[in-house]
Amino acid sequence: MRTALFECPVDNEKIKLLLENVDYSPLLVPSSKPEWVEEVCRDAIHFGIGRIVAIDPFQDAVLERIKGTNVRLVHGVGDLCTQEDAIRSAELAFAKGADEMDMMFRQSLYFDGKYDELQNYIRKMADVAAGYGKIIKVIIETGYLTDEQKIEASRLSLDAGATFIKTNLGMRPGRATLHDILLLKEAFGDRIKVKASGNVASLEDAWVMWNAGAERFAFRELLVKQLKNIGYEP
Repeated sequence: MRTALFECPVDNEKIKLLLENVDYSPLLVPSSKPEWVEEVCRDAIHFGIGRIVAIDPFQDAVLERIKGTNVRLVHGVGDLCTQEDAIRSAELAFAKGADEMDMMFRQSLYFDGKYDELQNYIRKMADVAAGYGKIIKVIIETGYLTDEQKIEASRLSLDAGATFIKTNLGMRPGRATLHDILLLKEAFGDRIKVKASGNVASLEDAWVMWNAGAERFAFRELLVKQLKNIGYEP
């Protein structure tokens, strides 16, 4: 499946639609620096990017900078902390004003067959979010999974309260693929919302994935570089 390269202003409406559904993630990587916050927020506000994903150390600054705009904060929580610490960080993030949460699917529990413990953890995180009227996205890391396991991991997550399945964190093996989006949409239909994440290379790739059923996209700095290269202005 192919799509023509976007041009401005003829494709501005398509680009605007995609940007509204982008989770902009430069502040999610471990090497993120506090001095990046201003530029990330400025670009998100200027281009109409829907959300910024950030880890704990940057969230207060992001919330202050996006106050009064249409940009929202997504709380990012990894799998290297304890479950208790992850739940506590979710409580704090939503209390401060986070709009959504991206959380890791704990694959160690999955591969050990500890499905009840895994779902109990996801359910607790979903309950925290629901208490604030918010949602969670569960990152299943497709690069480690067979197609059958991708479907099973998604089912476990959805049954435990996930709204979105996010394909990858973007810092481990695996990338967002058209194959995985079609696989999950065929398996779950309208029950599933898919976030394409992990080396989404361009707005054109995102548009193809959008038409295949993805409803959210992760991008980092390459997104702004492409927007500037094609002369996009909202």
